[in-house]
Amino acid sequence: LFEKYDEMQKWPTYMQLGLTYEWENNLDSLRYYASILKTYLKKYHHPDLEGNTCFLLGDLARIDKNYPEALSYYSKSNGRGLGQAWTYEAMEMPDSAIMYAKEALKSGRLYKDSRTVIDASRLLASLYKTSNPTLSNEYLQLYVDTKDQLFNTNKLKLLEEIRLNEQRKSYEVKSKEASLRNRIIQISLLSLAAILLVSAMFLYRNNKIRKTANEKLEKAYGDLKSTQAQLIQSEKMASLGELTAGIAHEIQNPLNFINNFSDVNREMIDELRQELKIGNITEADGIAADLQSNEEKIYHHGKRADAIVKGMLEHSRTSTGIKESTDINILVGDYLRLSYQGQVARNAAFQASYHSSLDPQAGKIHLVSQDISRVLLNIFNNAFYAVKEKGVEGKVEVSTSKTDNQIVVTVSDNGPGIPSSIQQKIFQPFFSTKPTGEGTGLGLSLSYDIIKAHGGDIQVNSKEGEGATFTVSLPL
Repeated sequence: LFEKYDEMQKWPTYMQLGLTYEWENNLDSLRYYASILKTYLKKYHHPDLEGNTCFLLGDLARIDKNYPEALSYYSKSNGRGLGQAWTYEAMEMPDSAIMYAKEALKSGRLYKDSRTVIDASRLLASLYKTSNPTLSNEYLQLYVDTKDQLFNTNKLKLLEEIRLNEQRKSYEVKSKEASLRNRIIQISLLSLAAILLVSAMFLYRNNKIRKTANEKLEKAYGDLKSTQAQLIQSEKMASLGELTAGIAHEIQNPLNFINNFSDVNREMIDELRQELKIGNITEADGIAADLQSNEEKIYHHGKRADAIVKGMLEHSRTSTGIKESTDINILVGDYLRLSYQGQVARNAAFQASYHSSLDPQAGKIHLVSQDISRVLLNIFNNAFYAVKEKGVEGKVEVSTSKTDNQIVVTVSDNGPGIPSSIQQKIFQPFFSTKPTGEGTGLGLSLSYDIIKAHGGDIQVNSKEGEGATFTVSLPL
């Protein structure tokens, strides 16, 4: 339906998309639609187009801290002083901010624009907070009264509680089903292990039928090896699933960027042809320069997406066991980011943060990158799992350092910690501190074997209630 509109009928849709992406703080998409609206300003002269577009462009300039340009755009907009007030507030010029905020409040009341009254009264309450508390409270009361009229708070809260209750019930049902499935698998594995142990004892005690016993022992041993291989593969696939969630979240940004600027380039090519037809070489050269800049950005983000996909393929393929020169900081940084994005992709409420301090001197080290990446991903996932209940207070800190003969990777979290009574058990196969159904108990066991195979060491230091620190040492 949109494609059937006349060209002049399309700009309000671009405007609303730009505002929506501004509210979502998606600046790449905001800049994309702002660039489209700029082309409309060049081609058409219409008061509504100019007034609304200049307000959006003023917001973008203010976000970029280009305050003179922001004021220039706001002066041509339909904002009725609100944009100038925000800009002067950012420039720490309260008197000018107050003047324009009052102008916006007066205009909002005159035209019964509740949204403008809310924004202006809230800004004035903040500006007068120190210099005139009484007046600040009056504006704050106006803000509250207007907002209550505009939004039925109690109804929204009730609807939100109903939605959350439904989500919680659905989550509980799925969690119980997953827990039951994992319980059945664990019981089956324990039963298989018990059967194999009884069979081995029986065959050992019955040496009179040694030949038959040996055949059964060989078969039992083969079954055990097969089961072990399946368990290890299961852990690797679980790790791959967590990695894929992070990659899907990570790769969306460059793909959006490529698609958006490709659309802009198609329109700019049409403009270039028109300018060339009328012989306007200067304007055509400017458009060509913009096209070149956009293509460079598309190329850059295409290479970024390509690198992410190659990293996923590198992780998922079977390890060759061949050590290669690898930049440890790049490996740690990539998998720390992908682990975090995986947590966000699986749980929208996840709010913990992370910080990395990577030693520039760490450089490259010979290792099997597929294996070490699995170790790092497992440790990062465990750290984020430990802090998820703390919300915004949860934090994971990662660092690298280089000594005379080794590289050290340290991962710390401020989660609940590991009791001293079980710290010696965490590297044992099938031992897990997670609730039943949320862990295989093989991640740290496999990590321990991989680090030892590299001639390195992995240690844990934890105090219950104060978090945990894992230290991985790899020889140069």
